[in-house]
This record gives sequence, C-alpha cells and structure tokens, in this order.
Amino acid sequence: MKYFPILEMLEEIQALVVERVAGNSFQDLYGLRASCKLMKALADRRRVCHFYDVLSVPWGLNMPAELLKTCYAERNPSTLYIKGVRFVFTLNLEEEGVSLMKLAADAGYERDVYTHTMTRKIFWDGDEGAWNSKEVRRGAATVVLMSNTSRNPGRWFYRCGAISGENHVFKWLDEAHDEEFVVVANKLATMEQDLADIKADLADMKNDINEIVALIECLRVKC
Repeated sequence: MKYFPILEMLEEIQALVVERVAGNSFQDLYGLRASCKLMKALADRRRVCHFYDVLSVPWGLNMPAELLKTCYAERNPSTLYIKGVRFVFTLNLEEEGVSLMKLAADAGYERDVYTHTMTRKIFWDGDEGAWNSKEVRRGAATVVLMSNTSRNPGRWFYRCGAISGENHVFKWLDEAHDEEFVVVANKLATMEQDLADIKADLADMKNDINEIVALIECLRVKC
C-alpha cells in the first residue's frame, strides 16, 4: 500500500486531517501534534477544540477549565451534552438544557441522541418537538418515539411495557443498538399482559364467588 505523506497535502487538507484525528482521541491528537512543528501549529488552532470528545479523557486526568470553556465556545458537541445534562438534572433548567442537548444530537454526538430523546419524553410527554409520538403495535411492545434530530431521522425507540405493574415503570430500548433486548422485552411484555389477563379472570371469579355466597346467605335467612 502506498502512503501519501501528510506534509505533501494542501494545508487545508492537513487541517481537516488534524480535526478528524482530534475526534478520535486525545492520545492520537497529541501523538500527531508531537510529530512536527506544522502539526503542532494546526493542532493548537482554536477550531480543533470543536472536535474533541471530552468524555473520552482518561479518568485519572483532569481537563483544564479554560480548555472546557474554549470547547464550549466552539460549540463542541460533547461539552454541549454535558452542560445540557447538568442544566436539566442538576439546575432544573429543563428548556435550556434540552436545547443544548438537541444541538449536540443534531451535530451527531452519539452519546446524546438517546438521552435527548428520553429527556424530551420525561418532561414533555405529548410534545411533537424533537420526536414524533407513535402508537404502532409490534407484538406486546409499543413503538412510542421516533427521533427527528437532523442527524438521526427516523430512529425508533421502544417502550416494552409496564413491567413493574401498577407503577408504570417502562424500559426504553434503542433499536439501533439493542435489537436482541427488544425481542426479550417483547416476550417479557407478553408475559406481563398474560399475567394481567389472569389477574382479571381471578377478579371476575372472586366476584362470582362473592355473589354465590351472598345468595346462599340470603336463602339461609329466608329458610
């Protein structure tokens, strides 16, 4: 295989390569940055901060606060996601947080797509903003959400049924990643429905027995 030296490319192409490397990992970026002065200059551009995934930083390292601020100023999707989650679940600023999460989802940040859609469901059930509500039966499961973010159109999310009985706690599954879990969830939901039917039949039988007992007591009184 022939290799084309990066330094022989146009400077615009070199800059694009550095940006894509920054999206892979910090380790790859700093390895490229250390290769020569030109790569160091390209890697140190403010624009490159847009492509970092700050959640990929090893746990033992702390990111400088100024770097995080720069990433946020450059509309870095991972920092938009982090700030959005913090706004929603820590500061109770739902609208501001969800708008930030939608920006990250529209930018194609994979971690955010599911979180953004589920957060919309939690706080705005019935709102047709970032997703469409559907009632399509597939076995015992109900397809309830379809993502409408610009980078993930038509991506389905499932509700597999009220598996916690009257508490109505639902399991949400992303079809793109959890197809096997959807099958299992459908089976669990079917079993749950069968159990509910059995409970209903038992309740009817109990009512019938109570009526018979009452009738017997009435006959005893008359006799």
